[in-house]
Amino acid sequence: MTEPACLSFLAVGVNPSAFKFDSSGSLDVAGWFFLGVAGLAVVVFLYARLSKWSERRKVLGGQSHTKVKMTVQDIDMDPKDREMVETIAGSKAPQDLLPLLQSRIEFEKAVDRFVKKSPDHLVTDYISHLRQKLGYGFDNPRTPFNHSRMVAEGSKMSCMIPLPRKTVSYITQLINTNEECFYILPPKQKGKPVSLAKFATLTFKVTRQTDAEYTFTCNVLGQNRDEIGAVKLAHTAEIRKLHYREAPRIPVNLTTQFFVIKQDKATAHPASYYRAEESKYSFQGRFMDISLGGIALMAPPGDFPVQAGDVLVFHLFEANIKENVISRVLKSETIEGGGMKIHGKLTGIREINRLKLSKYLQSVQDVPPPPPPAAGQ
Repeated sequence: MTEPACLSFLAVGVNPSAFKFDSSGSLDVAGWFFLGVAGLAVVVFLYARLSKWSERRKVLGGQSHTKVKMTVQDIDMDPKDREMVETIAGSKAPQDLLPLLQSRIEFEKAVDRFVKKSPDHLVTDYISHLRQKLGYGFDNPRTPFNHSRMVAEGSKMSCMIPLPRKTVSYITQLINTNEECFYILPPKQKGKPVSLAKFATLTFKVTRQTDAEYTFTCNVLGQNRDEIGAVKLAHTAEIRKLHYREAPRIPVNLTTQFFVIKQDKATAHPASYYRAEESKYSFQGRFMDISLGGIALMAPPGDFPVQAGDVLVFHLFEANIKENVISRVLKSETIEGGGMKIHGKLTGIREINRLKLSKYLQSVQDVPPPPPPAAGQ
C-alpha cells in the first residue's frame, strides 16, 4: 500500500461508528477488525517514510563520502589526521566529517565541544596541527584572525616586555601550543634565559603578509626552570588589528635612492618579488617621516611621475636593514615648484627587520624634525 493510499484510507476508510462496545465495555469483532486495519495502515505509512529517509541518507552519505575523499586529497591529509578529525567529530560518517573539513566555524565548534567533554584526551595536543593542516591557521590570509590558538608552532613574534621605565621588544618564537596555553622562548642574558615569570602579562605583535599587523596581550602562567626557560602563557581571543597609520609617524631627515616599478608591473606579486634592477626609473628622495607601517617622502621634479599603485624599492641602511624595503604608493600629490609629496605603505617587511626599524625609530624620536624642504627640492 502506497503512502497516499494509506493517508486516504485513514481519512475515509475508518468509520468511528464501527467501533462498538458491548455492555462490558469491550470492542466487538468489527471494532477490532477496523482497529487492526488502521494500525496496519499506520505501520505501512511509517515504513514508507522511513524508507525514503534512509534512501535519502544513503544518497547524501555517498555524496559526502565523495566530497570528503576529494577534500582529504586536496589538503593532503594522512590517515592519522582523518582519524583525529573523526575523534573530534565523534563520528566516522562522511556527512558528519564534511562540515569540519569545509568550515572553520564548524571545526572550532566541534573542538570546543570535544575539549569540554574530554580535556585530557591525547588528541587535544594535536588540534593545533589539524588547524594548520585544514587551513584554519593564522598564515591563511582568508581566515579571520580572532584567537591566539591560530598561531602555529615555530612562528616568530615580537614580544613587548613592560619594564618600569619603558617597554622593550625582542623577537621570540612560539615553541609549543595546545588549546589551553602556549610556550615561547625568553630573551637571554649572558647565555642564560631571562626570567619573565614576574610579569603579569606580555604583549605580542604578529604580521600577516598582504594583510596587516595584529597585537594581543596574554597572561603569564609561569616559566620553566631549565636551560631553555620556556615561558607559559594563556591563550586569548582579544585580538586587535593594527592599521599602518596607527603606528607613530616619526620625523626623519634621510635621503636615499628610490627605484620605481610602475603599477602595471606591480600587481599580483608578493613583496619579495620586486628588485631594484627591474626599475626603469629612479630618483633621489628625502623622507619626511617613517612609521612601522608607512612612509612619507618628497620627490624632486621629474618627467616620470609616481602614481598610486606604483611600488618603491629602497634601502634603509640607517636602520641596519640590509634587504630591499618595499612600499606601495597610496597617494601622490604635486607641490609648488614641481616636486611631489608621496605617501606609501610598507609591505612584506620581515619581523626581524620590523624590529630593527622599530629600534631605529626609537633612537631618532628625540631628534628635532628636519626643516621643511624648499620648493622644488
